[in-house]
Amino acid sequence: TTDKVVASDPKTFISNYLVSRFGNEWRLETDEYSKYDTFAMNHFILPERKKNKNYPYIVKGDFDGDKINDYATIVINSKKIVQIIIILGNNKSYFEQAGDAISLIKKQKLSSHWDNKTVELKGDGIEVVNFEKSAWVLYWNGKKFEQYWTSD
Repeated sequence: TTDKVVASDPKTFISNYLVSRFGNEWRLETDEYSKYDTFAMNHFILPERKKNKNYPYIVKGDFDGDKINDYATIVINSKKIVQIIIILGNNKSYFEQAGDAISLIKKQKLSSHWDNKTVELKGDGIEVVNFEKSAWVLYWNGKKFEQYWTSD
């Protein structure tokens, strides 16, 4: 998998993308602006940061299976609406429902007792988690992103 747009820092690339596409309407979610309480920060977020310094806000993977790296990130707008934006290597972007955190799911076959179907991912997926509530995977179906519920 290659980077079509090389960025020394994903945060810089994503911030520049957001400004170029949407002006100052959207910005990266950060610890400074997040709604995480101390329990969530200490029990869910900080342990994962040992593996991924950008957790829970930025994920890099090949989400559409075209062998070009893509980014997914949690963003917030001026009205305090929180979303996930997925930026594909071809510079197309998609907004999706956000949770508390996102992480990478490598390309695989998904099956869950929450959904009565099995899904073969065409690329990597994005796991979206609401701490102690629910979880789903965002995956590319060839035309758009869909949700596959894994926990409730």
